[in-house]
Parts: sequence; structure tokens; C-alpha cells
Amino acid sequence: KSPGAMPFFLSRDDLSACWVKSGRSLESLPPLDDSVTDLRLLIASALSVHDNWQPLLVMAPKSTVKLAKELATAVERREEVQTNMEKAKAIVDAEVASERVAMAAHADNEPPELV
Repeated sequence: KSPGAMPFFLSRDDLSACWVKSGRSLESLPPLDDSVTDLRLLIASALSVHDNWQPLLVMAPKSTVKLAKELATAVERREEVQTNMEKAKAIVDAEVASERVAMAAHADNEPPELV
């Protein structure tokens, strides 16, 4: 849907899914011979013609998008766990420090005389 953009897909399934999602019938999808370009030729063309690379729109495979989302979620969860562990450690450290202060305050006190 980007004007002037030339999308390219890394799998026929992803091309088909995008074709149908754009409102076209699967039957109207051009034959494989008409719609496939060797990636090496595409890159060579993009590098040899000034500004030819700008309209290229890489359409990542669904599996790659799914994996990227899963990894981002895992990183987010790991960061949450790390933050919670740091908060818990701060609480424990504060309690330990408080106990040390209390013990130090009583260390100089003489025990009461035994009668």
C-alpha cells in the first residue's frame, strides 16, 4: 500500500497471503515465472542504478516476524524478572542493614547486673 514501493517476498506463501489480503483473488496471482526474480539480480540492479534501492520494500516471512515477536516478549519478561530480583535484593539488603544497625546500637550496652 506504499505508493511507489516495490515489495519483494522471500516465499511464495507470503506473496500469496499478501496478494489475497490486498483484496485480490488467489487465481489472479501471476504465474511463478512472472513473479520471481533472483535476489542476486535484484541487489545488482539496486546497486547499479542510482537510488534504485529506495522503492524496495522487504516483506519479512511470517515465521521471521513471529520469531522476532517471541524474542522481544522473552527479552521483556527477562527484564521484568531482573527488575523484580533487584527490588527484592534491595528490600533484603535494607532489612540486613537495619538489623546490623540495631545490633550495633546494643553492642555497647552493658548487660544488667545480676542480683
